[in-house]
Amino acid sequence: MFPFPPVVRSFLFSLFERAWLRTALCFCLCATVCASCSVDRHMEKRRGELMARMDAVPDWRQLPRKEISWHQALAMMMERNIDLKKSEQSLKTTKRSVINVFTQIIPGVNLDWMLTKELSDLAKVTASDVEYNTNILFNMPSLTQIPFDYYSAKAAVYTAEKTLEMKKRELVARLYQQVLSYRNAQLSYNNQLSSLPYDDDGVQKKKLDLERERNLNEISQGFAVLLGNMDARWLVKPETMPRLDWGRYRAASRQLDLLVVTMVAMELEASRLQVLNAKLKFFPSVDINFYSPTLFSSTGGTYGGFFCGSGRYEGEHEPAGRAGYAPDILVPV
Repeated sequence: MFPFPPVVRSFLFSLFERAWLRTALCFCLCATVCASCSVDRHMEKRRGELMARMDAVPDWRQLPRKEISWHQALAMMMERNIDLKKSEQSLKTTKRSVINVFTQIIPGVNLDWMLTKELSDLAKVTASDVEYNTNILFNMPSLTQIPFDYYSAKAAVYTAEKTLEMKKRELVARLYQQVLSYRNAQLSYNNQLSSLPYDDDGVQKKKLDLERERNLNEISQGFAVLLGNMDARWLVKPETMPRLDWGRYRAASRQLDLLVVTMVAMELEASRLQVLNAKLKFFPSVDINFYSPTLFSSTGGTYGGFFCGSGRYEGEHEPAGRAGYAPDILVPV
C-alpha cells in the first residue's frame, strides 16, 4: 500500500503530524480572535437594524383610524398580545424543564486534550507534546433529587397553565373596560356638544373637538397595546360588545371562583415545596459517575472505572470534622 521504506514512511508520518498539530493550534488561536471580532460586528449590525426599524416607525398621529368589531379585536388580542405571548413562552419553558430532569442521566462524551509546551516554543510542537483521549460519562444523580425535581417541574407546568388562563381572563376584562371608556368618551362628547349655547361662534366647539381628539388618541393607544398591533389607531365599536347578564354575575359572585382558589392553592404548594427542599438538604447526597473504557487515547492506553461523588452534610447536624465535605473516590477497573 505504501511503496516507501519504513524509515521514509515514519519520517513522512512525523512531518504530517507536526503540520496537523501546528495547523490545529493556529486555527484555535485565529478562531478565538475572530470570535471576539465577530461579536462586535454582530452587535453593530443588530444595532443598525434596530435603529432602521425605529426610524421606519410612522408618526402615531399620521396613522389611519380604524374601527373593528369586538370579535375581531378579541381574535387579534389573543394572537398578538405581548403579555399573552410571554405567558405562552413561559409555559413552553416549563414543559421543557420536565424533560431536562431526565437529561442529566443521558451519557455524555468527554474529550480531554492537554498540550505541554512553553509559549516561546509553540512553533516546535511535536506529537509527543500533545495528549488526548475520549471516553463516555454516565452520571447517576441522587435518587432523592430526581423525584423532587420531577414533581417541581410538573407543578411549574400546572402553574404556568393556570397563569395563562388567568392572563386571558385579565386581558378580556381590560378590553371590555377599554371599550367602555370609548363609549363613555362618545357619550360625554355628545352631551357637551348638545349643551353648547346657540350664540357660540365656534370657539367652544373647537375646544371640544380638540379634547375629543386627545381622548381618542389615548384610547387608541390603549387598544393598540392590548391588541399588540401598532399599524393603526384602533377603536372597537361599542355596539358590538357583548352585554353582561347581571343576574348570572350576581349568582356567580356568591361563591369563590375555582381558578382563583387554584391560584391560592398553588402558592401554598410552592411554600410547602420550599420547606421540603430545606429538609432535603440535611440528607447526604451521593452522585455516582461511571466511566467507560477509553474510546481513543493518543498514548495507546485505556482506562475505566467509576467515580463516587462526596456525601455532603449541610446544616447544624454536620458530623464533627466533616462539615460539608467527604472525600471523592475513584475506583479503576
